[in-house]
Amino acid sequence: MTSLAHPWAFDLMAISTPAFVWHGEADQNVPPKHAEWLASRLPDATMHLLAGEGHGLNRTHLPQILADLAGTAG
Repeated sequence: MTSLAHPWAFDLMAISTPAFVWHGEADQNVPPKHAEWLASRLPDATMHLLAGEGHGLNRTHLPQILADLAGTAG
């Protein structure tokens, strides 16, 4: 498990592949600012901040998340 409170063993700016950060604006477990921080440090990130959504977007928006990933394949 990783944390934004501790240094990571790699440089986010060194990631050269597209990245997608999905986050619910109403997430009460992890503040949206954390996701925004992460996306701002990835060179090729697309941020999806969903209004009215909470934690667990992988359960409620999996088709859209997978479509993002499939769009980068090949």
